[in-house]
Amino acid sequence: VLFAEAYTNLNLHKHLAVVAGIDLRNQKADIETSFGKLGTDSLNATQYSGYATLLIKNLHNLNVELGGRYTHHSESGSQFSYSFNPSYLIHQQLKLFVNISSGFRAPSLYNLASEYGNRDLKPEKSMSYEAGLQYINRANTLNMRGAWFKRKIEDIIIFESLALPPYGRYANADEQD
Repeated sequence: VLFAEAYTNLNLHKHLAVVAGIDLRNQKADIETSFGKLGTDSLNATQYSGYATLLIKNLHNLNVELGGRYTHHSESGSQFSYSFNPSYLIHQQLKLFVNISSGFRAPSLYNLASEYGNRDLKPEKSMSYEAGLQYINRANTLNMRGAWFKRKIEDIIIFESLALPPYGRYANADEQD
């Protein structure tokens, strides 16, 4: 397993910052099943990503985070995901917040190449929404948060039972709300 990441955090102004980076991940599988050893070259997956986030900090009680990430996975293709997270400090102790984000999760090497693996798996794609209020008392000893959220996942990876050996395999289901 190889994992490398480089990033920077730049404070451009007292109210403006940027975080940007890249990462690389490489995994190799040496999988042995009840049917025998698949070998060290049974699967090799490489993933690289580039990301950037713009942060607006305490601009008249407004905070905003806007970020994007491009990911390329050698087995699952490319995907762009993003997040948008504004919040507003109504007064010293009460904050209104919203979070909107998309997601991408490639199947693991085990999902793809194990005894139960499925090389035809698609990556999971998700959308998440959250909104709420947060209260923190002046002494910072109480932090309460009320939130509504919704998440939708497409091509969710599940384990399905089979009547014949190996009696199960990984598959994609349509979606989960």
